[in-house]
Amino acid sequence: MAERRTGMSKRKESVSRNEKTLFPIVALGSSAGGLEVIETFFRNVPPVTGMAFVIVTHLDPRHPSLLAEIVSKSTTMKVVQAENNVEVQKDTVYVIPPGNEMVITEGHLRLSKRRDDSEPFLPIDVFLSSLADDWNERAIAIILSGNGSDGSFGLRAIHSNLGMIMVQSPETAKYDSMPRSAIETGLVDYVLPPSEMPSLIIKYVDSLKAGIEAKIADPGKSTDDVHKILSILKEGTGQDFSLYKKSTINRRIERRILVHQLKNKAQYVTYLARNPKEIQLLFRELTIEVTNFFRNPKAFDSLKEILRKAFFDSKETGEAARIWVAGCSTGEEVYSIGIILRELVEETGKNRQFHIFGSDINEDSIITARSGIYPFAIAKDVGPKRLERYFVKEEAGFKVRKEVREMVIFATHNVAQNAPFLHVDLLSCRNLLIYFEPVLQRKVLETFSAALNPNGILFLGESETISGFEDKFVVVDSRSRLYTRRVYNGLNSRREVVEQPAKRFDRPHEQTEAARPTSLSETAEKILLSEYTPPCLIINDKNEIIYFHGRTGKYLEHISGKATLGIQDMLNKEIRYPVMSAIAESRRINKMAIEGTTLVDQGEGEILLTIMVKPIEESRSLGTMVIFVEKVIPRKIQKGIKGSAKSLETETKIEELEHELANTKESLQSTVEKLETSNEELTSINEELQSSNEELQSVAEESLTAKEELNSMNEELMTVNAELERKNQELMLTSGDMRNLLNGVDVATIFLDIDLRIRRYTPQTALFMNLLPTDIGRPIKDIAMNLRYDDLIKDIKEVVENLNIKEKEIQTKDGLWFNLKILPYRTVENVIDGVVITFASIDSQKRTQERLEDVSDKMVTAREFANSIINTIKEPLLVLDQELIAQFANVPFYQIFEVAEGEVKGRALDVISNGALNTTKIINRLKKLRTKDVELENLETEIVLPKSGRRVVSITARKLILPERKSKLILIKIEDAQSAEARELPRTV
Repeated sequence: MAERRTGMSKRKESVSRNEKTLFPIVALGSSAGGLEVIETFFRNVPPVTGMAFVIVTHLDPRHPSLLAEIVSKSTTMKVVQAENNVEVQKDTVYVIPPGNEMVITEGHLRLSKRRDDSEPFLPIDVFLSSLADDWNERAIAIILSGNGSDGSFGLRAIHSNLGMIMVQSPETAKYDSMPRSAIETGLVDYVLPPSEMPSLIIKYVDSLKAGIEAKIADPGKSTDDVHKILSILKEGTGQDFSLYKKSTINRRIERRILVHQLKNKAQYVTYLARNPKEIQLLFRELTIEVTNFFRNPKAFDSLKEILRKAFFDSKETGEAARIWVAGCSTGEEVYSIGIILRELVEETGKNRQFHIFGSDINEDSIITARSGIYPFAIAKDVGPKRLERYFVKEEAGFKVRKEVREMVIFATHNVAQNAPFLHVDLLSCRNLLIYFEPVLQRKVLETFSAALNPNGILFLGESETISGFEDKFVVVDSRSRLYTRRVYNGLNSRREVVEQPAKRFDRPHEQTEAARPTSLSETAEKILLSEYTPPCLIINDKNEIIYFHGRTGKYLEHISGKATLGIQDMLNKEIRYPVMSAIAESRRINKMAIEGTTLVDQGEGEILLTIMVKPIEESRSLGTMVIFVEKVIPRKIQKGIKGSAKSLETETKIEELEHELANTKESLQSTVEKLETSNEELTSINEELQSSNEELQSVAEESLTAKEELNSMNEELMTVNAELERKNQELMLTSGDMRNLLNGVDVATIFLDIDLRIRRYTPQTALFMNLLPTDIGRPIKDIAMNLRYDDLIKDIKEVVENLNIKEKEIQTKDGLWFNLKILPYRTVENVIDGVVITFASIDSQKRTQERLEDVSDKMVTAREFANSIINTIKEPLLVLDQELIAQFANVPFYQIFEVAEGEVKGRALDVISNGALNTTKIINRLKKLRTKDVELENLETEIVLPKSGRRVVSITARKLILPERKSKLILIKIEDAQSAEARELPRTV
């Protein structure tokens, strides 16, 4: 695990946060096809879970989102569209608003506007990364249906911070690109259909709470089970984790226990022993990568300036610098260093060579690093300029360009073992030592100090130091954790070339022989070699001269134009043909080829030149040797030989042959020149083709970018389409409900647009107008109506202009009555867009009203008739209610008691006629009559009238019960006592 990030990134431990009060947050990421899946998920979530839910999906920024409204129909929890700086609450669902990126910081959602640039929009990766840092092991990530790979990068942060990861099973996803991309990371804990996810999440959270409570109750629990687990792991992988920090090991093991729903480490020991696959999963769990491009940018800026001075101001041109990145994980940091070195080459104009070695304990991570392909989410770390310069955009992500990739070699290696590289100029190992126990930290730092050259640079993480090794390192930049190796003695300065850095090297270093004085024999050999050996050349496979020996200048000449070392261009014309022929023959037979003696004029005399061409067998890669063996012939001897040896015939034949040879040489020279011209043309064409290829590659990259933009837009539009489709279904249901409602209430309704054209109507309108479906869109004024209502159009226009409501009772020509109401038509946005006319039938009410009016008239007539009869009675009559308030009196009463009608009606009995009837005797008897079923017959009493004075009267009272009154009335008859006595006398006789 040595160079892997053995667990989590540095966790935030806030004093204000209580381990028991924090609640889990479930983040659901989706794009195309995710709406139905989200609804299915929340239909299976209980109303109270003690968790918060955040939905992050790809939404079109140009359209408002209906997602919150749609999801609210699938759950009883509160569903809201997220607002900036809102605090996350339990049992609440938050939906990302369109056109925004969202992160969570200290439990608050923070929104920022989506940037309108060429970078891929990856809101799921952004939110998951922030959730992992803010919520640690209480973060739960779910990847649902969608295109692309958004979310895969964020899952690394969730996993490294001990969170839990779920992915929708690809076979249940409408679009399976996002689920498959997430599964390929190897970090997924569960792959399930959406309907099964909620129940498992609840079980997981219960186990999480139980584990936290147990840890708080007994933090010092025995570590015997941990040792057993590490023993099984060492046996299965060959890697020893016993010297890694126990807190990190414990957290990772506890996470695996939670994933498998086990109770304790003892059960996990059994499970691990029975499941070999779990050993590899635990190994990957402990070696999870936590890295990114240019992590801590300020530190990389400092490193760049130090490398500028170290590699470009002091190193000699052509000397290759060696760089080792230990614990490189998936290679981001290796390529980051390669990029800044390429930048320095371009900035300084000095072409330096670099060999960068990246090593890591995990073979899977090395495979990823070798591929050089990274998710689109790296754009935020790399930046647009570096992204364009050093990466190529592909369908799967960004790929490191060839010029950076060729600088790097990756190998598997455990940094706890011996160093695979020596004589290193730069060694980077960041945020790895913090996961080691002090013993292993010292061992690794000892390895680093041995691997570095004097003045070599050591680059550590922000939480790491060289404590205990101050005698071997000098601090260069304490904030960026940059150090240099102190100068040391006794070690070999020669560099060891390592072909396979993954293996352990035990070969002894070659020892440099001590310098010794040159002997006389060696001096003589050098003189003889330089003076008496024939001149020669060594050429490579491209016929370029790579070595000169002796005086070769007399066979070569410089041509005007561009400088070249091509032997064909530099040879004298008279020997060009035999030399090139001998080279071709030697290469064909792979042996020495000797060209016959050629007579060459050298000014002072002619020489016989023999050309020998021989492959260098000791090292085939060096090429071919061309040797010039010459013999000088003085001119006098040449003339004598020619005069005595050649006859006239021979001379003639020789002249012909020489002439033929000259023609052949000229023809060959012409052919060679044509060939050279053709080669130049082919070179030009090749350059043009390369240029065209680069242009086509650029067009392909632009097309790929356009394709990705279209795919992204298509995903957003698919989400919008799904929302609108669901909304359309709801509107169809609502429309059906409204139609049935209007038909059921028996109210004729006509909807008119702002131009008073018919928009819709209900079937009940057939009672007063004959509307057909083809009449929709026609002006209302063109429709014939069976109404006795000439001001309809006028009233409609008045409602549109004044926005008031008109209500009238109208009648059809057939005599049917309706209550007409005209009111403005208001849209959802409260915009006036026409009028609504309703006709409520009131015909039955009208008929009933007419009957009631007829009955009322009859009652009035009957009352008047009764009053006339009462007024014919000579005795005074008075009608009281239950409270003894006068309701009616006849004319004799007004006359005898000398009062007007207005002085009686509505007045109490005790004040009428100045209280003439206000006697205790009368009042008490009337009260008894009111409450009890008794009679008041001929009660004699004395009253005082205003004008007539004292009189003795006889009072008789009866209860009256009228059908239209619930309360009872009292009728009082008043007469003179003498008259009453006279009527009673016959009875007593």
